[in-house]
Amino acid sequence: MEKIIFTDKNQMEIKASHGTLAFPFHVHPEKILNYKGQQFDCHWHKEMELTLICDGGMGYKANDREYLLTAGDCLFVNSNVLHMGWSVDRQNCSYYAITVNPTMLGRDDSAIAQKYVTPILNSNMLSSYLFQKEIGWQKDIIDTVEKLERVYRQKAACYEMEIVGLLMEIWELFYRNIETALQTNDMTPKSVGHIKNVLSYIFANYDAKITLADMAAAANISKSECSHAFKRFMRETPFEYLLRYRVEKSLPILMDPTQSITTAALSVGFSSASYYTEIFKRCLGMTPREYRKQETLEI
Repeated sequence: MEKIIFTDKNQMEIKASHGTLAFPFHVHPEKILNYKGQQFDCHWHKEMELTLICDGGMGYKANDREYLLTAGDCLFVNSNVLHMGWSVDRQNCSYYAITVNPTMLGRDDSAIAQKYVTPILNSNMLSSYLFQKEIGWQKDIIDTVEKLERVYRQKAACYEMEIVGLLMEIWELFYRNIETALQTNDMTPKSVGHIKNVLSYIFANYDAKITLADMAAAANISKSECSHAFKRFMRETPFEYLLRYRVEKSLPILMDPTQSITTAALSVGFSSASYYTEIFKRCLGMTPREYRKQETLEI
């Protein structure tokens, strides 16, 4: 079954395992082609994330920074940062997604958190950071991340303490080498908040008639700024995203044998079954009728 990222109305990821309350750390092996549409959609979460590329490569976007990740790379994505990834030329990519709650590095009121962790968490300049093996200190971080994965997978005696120790090693190396950047005047951009507001509006109103003016008003920005910022962050226009989201929301209705294709179309905001079919085929490569038949046979 194809994987999807489940999010709430604010695009925050839900229904995902990011560890436990007692030990909020998790390592999960992934393959980009296992995701629906060969990409995982834009989302965010309070955990920081390390993406360690094992084989192949993929496109990746964190806030407004775009990367082409290849084998051996490790990408740090900060807490609460919008991010998404996709297959390049339909090629697969095997990688580890490692999520780390900031509390693994110390309580919010601890000296370590206040002096070394919070400045990075609050830095817009460090919403993401790419580690590559060609640079000495970055290679040391990648080697330690690889060890993190092994320790977590093997779960030998005292593995939790070993993981905390390794995380501290990574963070110390990271902080020492980017400390100068943290001293730069660094204001959090409004753009990320604007995008989250537009997404929230789409999630709440996708089944109604929506105009660009409506989406821009939800973020308190102009229509041109809304279009430009959204495409820069999401790699598609607001309307392209809206149409794709409507198709996704239609799937449970489409799979109900008591509901017609027209009902599925109108229920999610399409003006007609014919337009729904056109967009559906553009998004999924088949018609709603073909999709329903295929999914029924697989069941």
